[in-house]
Amino acid sequence: MKKKNNRGFSLIELIIVVAIMAIMLGVLAPQYLKYVEKSRIAVDDDTANELLTAACIMLADEDYAPYINAGDRIEYASTGVVLNPNNNYISAGLDEYSIGWQNKKVKSRLYNTKVYIIEFQYNAGEMFAIGDWQS
Repeated sequence: MKKKNNRGFSLIELIIVVAIMAIMLGVLAPQYLKYVEKSRIAVDDDTANELLTAACIMLADEDYAPYINAGDRIEYASTGVVLNPNNNYISAGLDEYSIGWQNKKVKSRLYNTKVYIIEFQYNAGEMFAIGDWQS
């Protein structure tokens, strides 16, 4: 019977592989972090647009529109979504048109210090919603 010489990898070979992986990690990690931040910004923008769309739909809905006043605001920030003043009809409309809105928070570093404000306003006798990021 012939003996097999299976000794595995040497310590030098393992150290070289670990060093190559460390170099690759050092090169790729900053790019990965940039992509993560870009995705967080995209999610924050999508959430802000979703809230603005829900606000516009509420203005078109006969069940909610009569109870929304000029000056009412929806504020989306790192602390969450806040209604200012607390309007039960806007809250119910968001429950219907933006599921889970109470749990949405800004997560990106770019918008972390900003607030997306949706404000209801009158123009030419018609109510509409405007949204914008503000510092």
